[in-house]
Amino acid sequence: MPRRLFLFVLLLVLPWLLAPEPGFGDPIDGGDSIPLGTRLPYPVVTLGKFASPAWVKPYEQVTYTITLSNNGDVAATGVKVWDTLPEGFSYVRGSSRVYYNSLLISSANPAVSGRTLTWTGLTVPPRRGDSYFGINTFVQDACNDTATLIGQLDQAAGLTGWGGWVKQLLPGIETGWQEAPQCYKDFVTEAYNRGLKPVIRLAGAHAGSYWHKPPADGPLNYQSFAWALARVVASLPKRDGHKLYVQIWNEPNLDTEWGLQPNAREYATFLSQTYDAIKAYNDPRVVVINGPMSPGATIKPDDFIRQMFSRVPASLWKWDIWGTHAYPGNHPPEYNIHQGTAVYDWNTIDAYLKELAIIAAHGRTDVRVFISETGHNLGNNVFAFEGYPAIGESNRADYMKRAFRDYWAAWPEVIGVAPYELNDPLQRPDWLAWDWVYAGGLHHPQYTEVARLDKNSPFQPSVVTITFRAKAPYASGVFYNSVSAIADNTTIPSRVNVAPVIVRTPTPTPTPTPTHT
Repeated sequence: MPRRLFLFVLLLVLPWLLAPEPGFGDPIDGGDSIPLGTRLPYPVVTLGKFASPAWVKPYEQVTYTITLSNNGDVAATGVKVWDTLPEGFSYVRGSSRVYYNSLLISSANPAVSGRTLTWTGLTVPPRRGDSYFGINTFVQDACNDTATLIGQLDQAAGLTGWGGWVKQLLPGIETGWQEAPQCYKDFVTEAYNRGLKPVIRLAGAHAGSYWHKPPADGPLNYQSFAWALARVVASLPKRDGHKLYVQIWNEPNLDTEWGLQPNAREYATFLSQTYDAIKAYNDPRVVVINGPMSPGATIKPDDFIRQMFSRVPASLWKWDIWGTHAYPGNHPPEYNIHQGTAVYDWNTIDAYLKELAIIAAHGRTDVRVFISETGHNLGNNVFAFEGYPAIGESNRADYMKRAFRDYWAAWPEVIGVAPYELNDPLQRPDWLAWDWVYAGGLHHPQYTEVARLDKNSPFQPSVVTITFRAKAPYASGVFYNSVSAIADNTTIPSRVNVAPVIVRTPTPTPTPTPTHT
């Protein structure tokens, strides 16, 4: 291509190359921008496409990226995507990758017909449309003390704001129980009154140094106890416009949480039977969360989860939201899996990504995550050998502030985060290092910093990303791309003449003309 013509073409396409892809709040083709704070009971999907690098030589490969961003509160289902490659470009087999919110869910090739590539059977999850701020309260040993119960809920509301999450243990449930204790009914009611989302962790008997397994009627038969848990849940207050979340047990891969003998098949069976009993009441306001794994347990979380789904396949579907524990030790929030900065990836604020990968490999991909416990205990110095300082009041407050503001805020699969724990009324030494509130009601710095954060814009779109490579032809010019998509329950505007790529053939080197002498 002559140099002047190349420069002219470059000037024409430069605005395309530099323009950012549409994002959350950007105008959708043919429409206005979506104001924050608006409830959208339907999918709102924006299609995007870009190429990298923006110019290549003939036969070099280009990486194309297609994005489907959902700013609505309902998933887009039955999504089908067509991509039409530019004239002369060819798909590189084996290069396709499909991600749900950064989680790889497929490496299968698309259907290829000429220059058209087709992906089918996709779902674009809904955006995170509500507050993700939360906390663990600690009233189980003072449940009948109204002042303690109300005081902790007031402190929780002051920390999380309207719509925040508040998680509370309900221990000691027995097979003969017909309903929840009155103080737990009061807890749920008062949580609703403060605009909080209650999460009740259901638990059985404690033996002093460990938790008993749930009582069984026989081998792998927990029906009687499962129905006792269901009766407890049914007796807790419900309120239209609110959800009641219940967590089924805790850290079942840890010996002290499962009668000193953790067993994935037993827990998966118990979870499945309890889920079915709770759902038999047909109350859509009740949402079930699995028992989160312990990151440093007797059986590693990934091994335990694989055993659950392989030995009891139905357990893959016996929860509504995936519960997880993300304890980073003394790592700062920028030490994480999303950004590829973590070496010890079970000790990060996003360790759940390892669990979601296993869940996706077993066939469940559109998963929302509730971080049921997280946080930093004062004095923690486990990763000093990596150069990270011990946890003190100052860096803990900074880490938690930035984790909420800069990281969990950006990850739409995270719908709630409940750090451990607000305050132990009995002031036991084991828990003092985790407290967010002092015994007298004054606040630790981490409480103050998180309470100050803006909580008016918790929304984050969910994104399905498709990447693939294509080989450029031996031809100079600017090559544009077109991409279209349809869904069962929404219209998705197409993108035409996008993702320009300049192919520039090498300029021939002049050959000297022989001189006759």
